[in-house]
Amino acid sequence: MKKLTFLFAAFFPVMLFGQWLPVETPGGVYYFNNIKFFDENTGFLLGNESYFKITQDGGATWTSVEYPDQAAAMNDCFLFDSQVIVALSDLNTLFAGFKVSDNTGISWDDVSNTIFLPQAAGFYNSGLGFCGATEIINANPVSCIYRLDGTGPEVQYQKVMETTLQGYFDNFLCVSEEVVLASYAISDENPPLPQYTGLLLLSSDHGNSWQELFQLEPNHQFMKLGLSITGDCVYALAPGKIYYSTDEGQSWVSETTDLRTVELISREMAYGVRVTSGFGSMVDTFNVVYTSNGWETVATQLKIPFDPSYADQYNHLLFVNETTGFYAFNHQLYKTTNGGFVSVNENIATNFFKMNITPNPAQQIVNFEFGNLQNLQQAQLRCYDVFGSLLHSEPIMQGQKEVVLDISSWPPGMYVAVVYSNGGVVGKSKFVVE
Repeated sequence: MKKLTFLFAAFFPVMLFGQWLPVETPGGVYYFNNIKFFDENTGFLLGNESYFKITQDGGATWTSVEYPDQAAAMNDCFLFDSQVIVALSDLNTLFAGFKVSDNTGISWDDVSNTIFLPQAAGFYNSGLGFCGATEIINANPVSCIYRLDGTGPEVQYQKVMETTLQGYFDNFLCVSEEVVLASYAISDENPPLPQYTGLLLLSSDHGNSWQELFQLEPNHQFMKLGLSITGDCVYALAPGKIYYSTDEGQSWVSETTDLRTVELISREMAYGVRVTSGFGSMVDTFNVVYTSNGWETVATQLKIPFDPSYADQYNHLLFVNETTGFYAFNHQLYKTTNGGFVSVNENIATNFFKMNITPNPAQQIVNFEFGNLQNLQQAQLRCYDVFGSLLHSEPIMQGQKEVVLDISSWPPGMYVAVVYSNGGVVGKSKFVVE
């Protein structure tokens, strides 16, 4: 699958290049169910058939975590004290797993033998978490929330909420020791393919009592609950809308959005993924986008084309701080260590010459026309992609007026042409390959 990255300088005083670099990951799955990074170095990749990989060097190398149920679809995990892992898996629903390891996956125990059909979980720290699960009451399944006072094995837990509404819990977010959010998918009980509608719940007293905040329109579920990196904003993403709260969930504002996933650095600064059509009617692209002013203006940092017939729910975007983030689509992982931007820090000579590039955009052939090269010595034309990889280099003779370059095999995207002379940059321009 081709990678596309575009240049933007909308918010910055210098020219910027989007910089999301591909990370080599172990094979074995078509898509990741989840990616979880807990700092710049330590993270997990989760997939079906107990696909569970860990990195401790930011993705440079990966090792397998041996999960006991080989048929498990790994859905979520949490890491405490570098060794304690709590993992949530879905074994065709009836055999869902909620397990803990205190030796980085060498051996596993059930978090509890009596928590039946775990659905989702969230932790504030190693001593406090919440889990949604199913309990059988009077021969009927009832969805419950349990407060977990630790990470196990055989953790102490207390049931703090139950509902007779048919459905399941799909997201938990621990904002503080007192404040926790949960989303519940309410079933319309219409077999064989029931539709689900999201309901947002809030507890402000350590999980002891819960209030219903608001319900989405029919057949819409919450896709994500999150807390900004700066801690100033809680957010909830749903199809077509994003909801914000700056008072720990007490009040909310919403705005329309087409984002498939989102990650907030602060209320104003955020990243997201959206789909746009381009490069022909049969090719759509996933776009990692950035805003510094609450989505009033947006810059695209990474474009990935995909077949529109593919499922697109496997987009995962995660930042561990203001500059280091990870994005995954299907089984491809990308990483940035500078917020997705890198500045061009080259001294342009005072005798900057004119370079005209035609056609632009180009498809097969591109012409570089030079206007005033007569005073340049040892000139050279170099073409780079936006990852900084050198794709073409050739000398320019004194008096030469143009270079014609075949770019028919180049992936669509933005490129930069640079002219060097006597060891310095004397000219630079960008062009697009369609």
